[in-house]
This record gives sequence, C-alpha cells and structure tokens, in this order.
Amino acid sequence: IKRAWGLVASPPVKWLTTQASKVLRGLRIAERVYIRGVPCLILSKRYRPELQKALDRYRKYGLRAPLHCIHEADEHSDSDGETAPEGASRRGTNQWGIAQLAAQYDVILHVTGGGWFIHTTATDVPFLSEWSGTADAVVVLPEYDLMPEHRYPVAITEIYDVYKSLMDGSAAQILGFRPRKIVVSGESAGGNMAAALCVKLCIDGDVPVQPLSPEERAASPRARQPGAAEASGMSREASHDACAGVRMPDGLMLSCPSLNVCRSVSPSRIMGAGDPVLPSGVLQMIAESYAQGFSPEDPCVSPYFAPDEILKALPPVLTFVSAVDPLLDDAVDFNTRIRRVGGLSELKATHHVPHAFWGLGSIGFPEVKGVHQYCEAWLLNIFGKSTEAS
Repeated sequence: IKRAWGLVASPPVKWLTTQASKVLRGLRIAERVYIRGVPCLILSKRYRPELQKALDRYRKYGLRAPLHCIHEADEHSDSDGETAPEGASRRGTNQWGIAQLAAQYDVILHVTGGGWFIHTTATDVPFLSEWSGTADAVVVLPEYDLMPEHRYPVAITEIYDVYKSLMDGSAAQILGFRPRKIVVSGESAGGNMAAALCVKLCIDGDVPVQPLSPEERAASPRARQPGAAEASGMSREASHDACAGVRMPDGLMLSCPSLNVCRSVSPSRIMGAGDPVLPSGVLQMIAESYAQGFSPEDPCVSPYFAPDEILKALPPVLTFVSAVDPLLDDAVDFNTRIRRVGGLSELKATHHVPHAFWGLGSIGFPEVKGVHQYCEAWLLNIFGKSTEAS
C-alpha cells in the first residue's frame, strides 16, 4: 500500500500542496504543532491574531511557553490592523491551571484516510482550505501513528487525546483559543476513526448515554446488552467527572467511511470488488491488519456495531459515499440505524467517482465540486452561520 499510495503522503508533496494552497487558495495560516504528542497541521484561511501569536510562541518556546504569555499586551490588534474578537483576553485558570480564553473559533477536526498506512494530507489540504474559508473555521488535522508499526488502538487513542485536549482547554496554551463549536470529519479509515471517536466518548464515560425506552428497546435489534462494552479490549472506566468541558462534537461528517472491518459479504462489496482505489484484496488486507488481537466487532474498531443507545447520542451526521463504493451497504445500514432511533443522519450517494473521492475536486471532477458545496452549506448550518455571511 505504501508503494502504491506513498507518493501522495511523501513530505515534499505535502509541503508543496500546503504552499500551493497558500498561494492559490489564500490560506493564511498553515503550521504544524504537537498536541498531546500528536503532530497536528493547523489551517486557517482567515488571519486570526490569537492563533498566529500562539503559534509564533510555540515556534519560539515549544511547550515551555509560560502561561502568562498566552495573551500579550497588544492582543487586540495585529500587523494587518485587524481587530481581535471583543473580550479576547485571559480570564483566570481552570482546575488544571490552563488559561480560560475568551477567544473562541469554530473548529473542524479532520481525520485523514489512507487505510491506516498513509496520511492523505496532500489531497485533503486543498478542500480543507476552502472549508475553512467558507465556514470561517480553524482546521486541525492530526497525523496519527500509522501501520504496520502501530496498530489498533494507537491511532484512535491519539485522535481521542487530541479531541479531549481541544475540548477541555489544555490545547489552548498552544493554539491561543478554545473551540466554540466543533465538527469532526473523516474519509475512509479517517471516517472510521471520526465515528469511533464519538463511540469511545460514550463508552469511556466522557459523554452520558441515555438508555432506550422499553418501546425503543423492543424495536431495536441492536440494543446494548449488559456487559457489551466490557467485552472490548479498550478501557471502559468512566471519566466524565475528570474531563470537564468534554462533550460530543456538534457534527459528524463522513466520506466513504470504513465502518465495518469484519470480512462481511454484502452486495456492494461484491459489486465494488474492482474499485480502483479500494479493490477487494486491499480492503481485506487492511481489515485483517488493523485490529489484530481485538474483536473486529468492538464498536471502537467497527462503529457499525455500536449499540443503539450510542447511536441515539450521536450528533447530526452527514455521510457521502460513492454509488459503487464497496463500503456503500455498511454506510446505508449505519444511516438507517441512526434514523431508526431518532438521530439526525443524512446519506448522499455520488455517481461517477471511486472510493474516497473528497480530494478529487481539485483535479476536475464536477461531481466532487458539488459535494464540497453541500458540505460547506452543511458546516455553515451546524456552526449557525448564514450563507450570506460566508
């Protein structure tokens, strides 16, 4: 896989793509930082003084930047004469000693695809730049550890750690702001981890889960049975009280998500066996490699198997999938189950594109351009912004 897909993940290509996005797409901020030890690319199409100053301090001091330097005396202005949001100043500290910041921005936490073997950063940065501009949001793109050296649960644990750091405020020392609203997005393997993040937040106790009513349980073929969570190999200790500020994201946006890593047979997997991006042999190899030593039906490995109580707790979900994608049936089932328990979920099938197509808009696929326009409108709705404002 690394020989076949590796060019798009090479450092020179990622660097060139980021630089091209600065020139051609007006990307103002593109910096790499470490959050909880995970390298994260920070993108913003709009200049944000608090963020830029925090990144400048990070380059100078690293994680040694003193807390009292979170905001400097001239925090309300920048070199371009732009004004920081009203009240953008430090307001005491929370229980961990992290500065309470008034500066709040909407955030897109994007999890790249690549079958857990590579990062698709180079193909994702162009459309993420446009999402950042249209939705007026900061993009955080974690580059999690990859296979074959690192298998489950390393990558999902790193995504979980980055998300919690954003939400509990501990990442504010690095970024200079806290999220106002946050959408988690992901494509292919990244879609798996974006959904698994929400599942893990529920299973680990960060987000309370309401039990189904007797009527809902009777109608639900996948209502959680006692002890179902404990069957997983991951820690299930409740941590809600220890993680103040951690909550479910405001939206979940997926593209061709790999929701089920079991070797299941379905019509779409048979019909899509010759997909140019994800042929059946590659799909099988990835599934067998990712969860070695763990049950493929663990909801944090395969969110497809999440109990209905957790699906009911999910935020609004938007899923795009290729009409001939081998993973189409899994996405349809997942969407159907969320809607059955009263959740907000929308599924769109796109014709004339292969698996994992979000990055194809910049090379002339008109269908993908339409998809991104829909994604941007959906983001604006989740963030509570009008299309006129964008």
